[in-house]
Amino acid sequence: MSENSDDEERDSGVEGAPVDAHSEDGYGGSAAPVTAVQLLAERRERLRKERLHIGALCSSLLESPEKRLKNLWAVVRLMDERTRDGSAQLASVRQLAALSALEVFRDLLPEYTIRHQDYNGIKLKKETLALYKYEKELLEVYQRYLQRLERGANALRGRGRGDDRLALVCVRCLCELLAARPYFNFAANIVATVVPLLQARSDAARRLAAEWCTYVLSDDVRGDISVTVVRRVARLARAHGDRLRPEALRCLLALRARDILDDEDELRRRRLRDEKHKKRIVNLSKNEKKRAKKLREVERELQETTARENESARRRHLTEATRSLFHIYFRILKGAPAPALLAAALEGVAAFAHVINVDYYSDLLSSLTALGVRATGAEALRVAHAGLAVLAGRGEVLAADPTPFLDLLFRALASLHHS
Repeated sequence: MSENSDDEERDSGVEGAPVDAHSEDGYGGSAAPVTAVQLLAERRERLRKERLHIGALCSSLLESPEKRLKNLWAVVRLMDERTRDGSAQLASVRQLAALSALEVFRDLLPEYTIRHQDYNGIKLKKETLALYKYEKELLEVYQRYLQRLERGANALRGRGRGDDRLALVCVRCLCELLAARPYFNFAANIVATVVPLLQARSDAARRLAAEWCTYVLSDDVRGDISVTVVRRVARLARAHGDRLRPEALRCLLALRARDILDDEDELRRRRLRDEKHKKRIVNLSKNEKKRAKKLREVERELQETTARENESARRRHLTEATRSLFHIYFRILKGAPAPALLAAALEGVAAFAHVINVDYYSDLLSSLTALGVRATGAEALRVAHAGLAVLAGRGEVLAADPTPFLDLLFRALASLHHS
């Protein structure tokens, strides 16, 4: 669908044409000079009309999404810097359009990923063809919307000055879409835009990105979006090195590693519950009992097969995520980072010591021991805590001596007591 089609306002469900962006009154020619008060009044009136126009487009769209999806194209285009006649678009209108489209997409987007095949030459039912066309157009307008949000959010990544208020609105829209539909199309693209903002020049942008990365990691039940987030943070760590901000590491503490490791116990409890339910069925005839038994067995096998597949996928995602996670920590521990960044890395090591691959333990303990030699005060406490956490987990199989970390702990406590 072309964004510049002339007939896209037809059947929109909205009376009249879109609001004209600018009036010629007060601009050039022999007209009298326009005062600041008049300009402000004109701007307010224009914003009021655009607000009504956007509201009418969205409300009529939600009444019949399949027939009036072109309304959403009109709303998304209001996010552009220029109107159709080439004049500058009001920043307030762009923000309003972005937020309005966000609410519409949260209502329209399905939970599943849209995957379309080439149906050329294949005869489809009328309803199936209509659904295919609707989903295809919905995905197209959603992609255009995300592209505009990305352009707006990228103003916070460079050193140049832009409209920070509009950029923050774009970031919030991206974050809320990712939280609402983490498994829908283009989720990885949203992550690729949001995660670099953990290093943004704007404090508000960093807080927003960290808040929503934390939420997405803590709410991810499948693990695939977590892998994407951790990999992006790892890329950020490689690019910025010791200049990486601690927020980028602290949001990773929300990774659901512990929950995933407990899934086998949940599967066992589910099997026991099914067995108890089976014993309660005693009032059926012999044939009915056999038939019900076979049906339950088939259903249970299907459920267990699905559960095992999901468990396998989640464990695979967990392995990939933790591998990237500890690459980040190793890179920081072996360098000479700022105290705040080192503290965040040590906190992460202590939190995820129970899921680290045994092959990494020797290098990790060596790095922590080297840090402990020169650490003092609160930093020494963090190093000792991380080292003991490593040895208390799977590190027990190494039979490593915890004495260096215990000595470091007692020295740090003594120095803090005397200070």
